[in-house]
Amino acid sequence: MFFTYQNKMTKRYSFNTKSNLTIWVDLDNPPHVLFFFPIIRELKKEGYNVLITARKHSQTIELAELYNLDYIPVGKHFGKLKLFKAFGLLVRALQLLPYARKKKVILALSHGSRSQIIAASILKIPSVVFLDYEYVKAVPFTKPDILFLPSLVNTDILKKSFEKVMTYDGIKEEIYIPSMHINQNILTELGINKDKVIVVVRPPASEAHYHNEKSDELFNRVLKFLTRHDYVVSIILPRTEGQKKQISKKWKKELTMRRIVIPRNIVDALNLINSADLVIGGGGTMNREAAVLGVPVYSIFQSKIGAVDKYLAENGKLKLISYDDDISEIIELKKINRDISLVSQNSETLNQVKEHLISIINSITIQKSGN
Repeated sequence: MFFTYQNKMTKRYSFNTKSNLTIWVDLDNPPHVLFFFPIIRELKKEGYNVLITARKHSQTIELAELYNLDYIPVGKHFGKLKLFKAFGLLVRALQLLPYARKKKVILALSHGSRSQIIAASILKIPSVVFLDYEYVKAVPFTKPDILFLPSLVNTDILKKSFEKVMTYDGIKEEIYIPSMHINQNILTELGINKDKVIVVVRPPASEAHYHNEKSDELFNRVLKFLTRHDYVVSIILPRTEGQKKQISKKWKKELTMRRIVIPRNIVDALNLINSADLVIGGGGTMNREAAVLGVPVYSIFQSKIGAVDKYLAENGKLKLISYDDDISEIIELKKINRDISLVSQNSETLNQVKEHLISIINSITIQKSGN
């Protein structure tokens, strides 16, 4: 640990050169853009400078553009093979070094960016990593100073691998969803008939280390079921360009018939989910977003289920589909009646996370001012 963190959320340290303090946020996957957007906004309101770096992977860069973030593109994805992944991780860590060094960063934030952790360690910058899946694999030399996750997660599992673990109430999607801007015309903009049963489908993360091939098989079975019905439109949001091409080739007929729609450009997935009748996802974030928004959601994730998803399933907000289940008996294809005009409001979860981060920053500045 580079510093000692005291959790005194009600006390703030007055540091008269706050405007010279830079917090570094690294975005290396698409969900991180939405997650950090309100955190970045709050840190800037507090007077801190924020350095944003973003990896060219999936739709990360496109989402950063959509949210008008002032980011620096650094690095790319090196594929699924472990050797290439390890090589790419080190290469990107080296690429990040000059930016963090130039801005004199005092704290590094990410949602699991291993490259940032390595770069921060080299520069002796304290790092905080957010996670919401307790079965993440610990990689040598990529351990942050503080691991920050929902209190729903059993921290005993992670304390075996990480030195300092902190928690916040709620789930990560509750940090940014309450302040989303509602677009009730998103289906019209995509040329989708609102009278159809609208299904948003997120394919499995085939390049992730936790990927289970059964998820891919279940994904194809789900699409076969959905496309049998002419009153259903399935809007698929591929993770990568390669995945998009693969799905387009396999389901060419259904795309022509408009039973499957793949948006040409990046879309605001939150608003799309908020306008859908149900969501079927092979990952985590979009499933949990649907659960928070009150949209029926089914998970085809076939790896080890984390505590957050178990909690949502136990409370009837998420239905888990196993490989051996009869899909037609579980998935309900029907229109839902609800008011999609979600009222924007302050997020208590966001406020709690912000206060924790400010306390961490204050601890660092106190230490620095004493040296």
